[in-house]
Amino acid sequence: MATIDPNQRTERHFDQDEFVTTNLVPFTDLVTAVRDGEVTSAQTIAAVSYYLAFIASAQ
Repeated sequence: MATIDPNQRTERHFDQDEFVTTNLVPFTDLVTAVRDGEVTSAQTIAAVSYYLAFIASAQ
């Protein structure tokens, strides 16, 4: 699993009309948010589902 240092930031280069908000949250909170329908991003749901199905279950 990747280790993320919240103090290490890089510049972001988004399109002029693109707005992205990021927050580091515990993975269990993310899973709960997906299950409760608070997270609706297909990419996020797919990544969480893949991790739970194939990575976490193999450990």
